Order: sequence, then C-alpha cells, then structure tokens
Amino acid sequence: MNDFQSYTTRVSKDFLTQRALWQPSFYDRRIRDLGEFESAVNYVVRNPVSAGLVDEPEQWPWVGSWLD
Repeated sequence: MNDFQSYTTRVSKDFLTQRALWQPSFYDRRIRDLGEFESAVNYVVRNPVSAGLVDEPEQWPWVGSWLD
C-alpha cells in the first residue's frame, strides 16, 4: 500500500495537483483469518448507522448482499 501511495502522490505532482490524496491517518492492515474478515465486513456495514445516516444497515442502498 505504501508503494501505491508513493506512486500516486508522485503522479499527482506531475499534474500539479495541490490537494492531498491520502488522509494522514490512513493505514492498511492484513486480515489474518475469517474472524477478522467478518469483523471488518461488520465494521463497514455498520458505518452508515454509526454516522447517523440510517437506523439499520439494511436501509443503506449499497449494503448489497453482505447481509444475506
């Protein structure tokens, strides 16, 4: 991920982009097993609820079949 961030930052500077491409707090993390994968999916699915955008994950139009 670090290599990708470095590459995209260099390319953006070639095109004189002045805004940041990456949030300072961004980090990547390897998912090691099914339990961690399920936790990550649950976190993503619950984000709209945590942000107060919907009351239930099913109300978010982009949840898709994750909850099936």
